[in-house]
Amino acid sequence: MNTEIKKDQLEQEVIETPVEAAESEVKEEPGDAPVTFTEEDVTKRVQSETDRVRTEYSRKIKKLEERIAELEPKDLSPAELEMKKRLDELEAKQAEVEAKEGLLNLQTQLTEMNLPKSLVTFLNGNCDIGDFAKVIDAIVIERNKGLGYQPTPHVNSDGMTAEKWAKLSYSQKVELYNQNPDLYGTFMKSKK
Repeated sequence: MNTEIKKDQLEQEVIETPVEAAESEVKEEPGDAPVTFTEEDVTKRVQSETDRVRTEYSRKIKKLEERIAELEPKDLSPAELEMKKRLDELEAKQAEVEAKEGLLNLQTQLTEMNLPKSLVTFLNGNCDIGDFAKVIDAIVIERNKGLGYQPTPHVNSDGMTAEKWAKLSYSQKVELYNQNPDLYGTFMKSKK
């Protein structure tokens, strides 16, 4: 129901607009009666104008399609086919040479950074070797932390001296043992 109403409204708008335009184009001369158009006349005029525009654009499209057909090569001659094949082969070889050159440059950079050349298989051409070396160093340091000697932090004696140790009662020594067993052990060793 809504689509029928909208369709009728659209038809009325389309019909009214050309009529108003046509009436404004008509020049009234003195003594002549105003010209009015019927709905059928307006429809014919709209249809003829639409046909004229469609024909004009069809001609333009046809000309452009002909121009495209002229510019496109139909079939290549045997010599042109051979030339195209050679050109494709040369481009493939050039790409291969550039790839090998990139690998050699990476190997040189790895050697300069004291890294093994075998790492080149794991890198692509966009890698910054300096950053890569820093990352590798960080990984090696992290992994070796637990393997080598690790210095222990210095024991803070909290101002404890041998004289103070000798004056401490048994309960104070037990308290020191619970708080700082390393310090307690140090003083016990020095007592012997």
